[in-house]
Amino acid sequence: MLVIEVDTREQNHHQRLGIGTKVTLHWCRESSYEVQELSALMWPIRYRVITREGYYINQNGERVYFTSGANGIDARRHVSKVLMRAAVLLLVIAGMGYRRVAWLMEALFHVSTSKSSLQRGVGEIASELPTGDEIVRLLNDKQTIKECHLDEILYQSLNHCVLVIKDEHGRILATEPVKKRDEESVKPFLQRMKNLGVSFRTFYTDGCKAYFNANRAVFCPKVAIQYDYFHIIQNAWRHLWKWAVAHRREIKKRSEKVTTAWYKKKLETLAVALWENRYLLFKAEQRMTDEEQELLQEIVTADEKVGNLRTFLSGIWHIFEDSQDESDAKEALENLKTISLLKKSVSESHQLS
Repeated sequence: MLVIEVDTREQNHHQRLGIGTKVTLHWCRESSYEVQELSALMWPIRYRVITREGYYINQNGERVYFTSGANGIDARRHVSKVLMRAAVLLLVIAGMGYRRVAWLMEALFHVSTSKSSLQRGVGEIASELPTGDEIVRLLNDKQTIKECHLDEILYQSLNHCVLVIKDEHGRILATEPVKKRDEESVKPFLQRMKNLGVSFRTFYTDGCKAYFNANRAVFCPKVAIQYDYFHIIQNAWRHLWKWAVAHRREIKKRSEKVTTAWYKKKLETLAVALWENRYLLFKAEQRMTDEEQELLQEIVTADEKVGNLRTFLSGIWHIFEDSQDESDAKEALENLKTISLLKKSVSESHQLS
């Protein structure tokens, strides 16, 4: 064990106590205690803190007792504050339980602590923190919040949902459990944000009418309300997925009707490939392996309509991922429309020929 001695008896006590240097300090008994510290060594690290008790007479003639101490040390728990912060990070950020954190602190840092001690420590630290509403007010004062992403987390088993507000800086500002996702339930949640001084100028939501009406009722009617990126892509992918499933079924039915052996075999093979690789058709190329890219190319070669699907998907990705501003997005949209019309014309000409 490595023991580091910390002597607090010869400090500038007047400065620490915030009293004048002419005030006489009266000293009583001396004592010492051991403090645990995080250790990355093969052995534990402990501080031996030497203190002494004293008192002074204040302006009212009363005795004020004090004990000398060291910065960064929790004298009541006999641990360093760095140790406590590490435990809180494991509990809150890593989401570990008290028992596991106690075991991990012992195994990694040679710190002996109990589950109940961690619970008390976290509770006391949490009591010193500002409330959720106070944090929102402080964040808004530091950097004005102008945009709001309003969505919900559904809990089917509990028959309720949790409203979630996220700002343009990627921070979750507030949550609120509600029984229904209706206008009357959403309004108080938004009003709570307004009362905290937050004035949203742009809302990003899904197509929920309750969100739209609540936003306009609480905030200025001129507030911009837009569909967010996720729900636009989700909606587009949902329709394209339905098309892909219907297209595969059509090929399957055609394979059952044709009588030419080689063509029947081709359609059956294509129907199987489309079904087994249905998720691959919607996967971004940068996330594909070399084998997946080769397989997709074979499917596109065998089915021209799948090639059109991939072209359309690439166009959608280009709009949202490569556009730097609104003009770039509009230009990418017009290019996608032009390409779609050209492919449609070519396909119709092939059918006529």
